[in-house]
Amino acid sequence: MNTPSNRFNALIPQAMADKAEEVGVVKATKDPLQSFYLAITAGVFISIAFVFYTTVTIGADSLPFGLAKLIGGIAFSVGLILVVICGGELFTTPQLLQNWIVVYLGNITGGGFIVGMTYWTIHRRAANT
Repeated sequence: MNTPSNRFNALIPQAMADKAEEVGVVKATKDPLQSFYLAITAGVFISIAFVFYTTVTIGADSLPFGLAKLIGGIAFSVGLILVVICGGELFTTPQLLQNWIVVYLGNITGGGFIVGMTYWTIHRRAANT
């Protein structure tokens, strides 16, 4: 019997459960250093998204409250999209405790990097004026 091709790469429920199990095993057995680096990138992406959100919402004072929040939410979503596309590790991902600690420290490191760069840029700019 001829079956139509699966254009959307959709999975049946059992295949979906098998795929979720496979992804869970890969995450649980991932090298902690690799998880740390992916967590740093996720922290950087979320920090950049927060800067983008702040910039957009501060400039939207004349807009209605709901519309300003919607635009801010869209701006912040860019960071989440970057994390998903680039495969970053967020602290919110359910993992084993050891990996959770590594990911948390990586997220803090990535966010701290952006905070440090912003702080350095502001003070460097102030020194030049």
